[in-house]
Amino acid sequence: MTNQKTSLDMEKTFGENIRELREKIGISIRELAKKVGLSAGYLSQLERNLTIAGLPSEDNIRKLAGVLNTDETLLIYLADKLPSDMTDKLKEGLRKGIIQTSEVYQLLRSVK
Repeated sequence: MTNQKTSLDMEKTFGENIRELREKIGISIRELAKKVGLSAGYLSQLERNLTIAGLPSEDNIRKLAGVLNTDETLLIYLADKLPSDMTDKLKEGLRKGIIQTSEVYQLLRSVK
């Protein structure tokens, strides 16, 4: 038995992917909320793209990815965030002069 991650639809929003993945594994919003330590109301807002309270922290996105068995880096990206390990590598590259600030901006603009 393999532990293959469930794929994300990069054309859909963060919230749409959360809902789709949750439904795919057959758990309720309340169950997911309990497993990741977020409120069911907040998750419901996320799924409906009503992010008045803002998107979850990177740590909470990683928890969601774990429960939903999906790639945490891509889920973080869908939340319009850059994973901290990537941020650290970019900072190190800039500090060491391996990459230039303009290259970072160009790369980030080309991806989103």
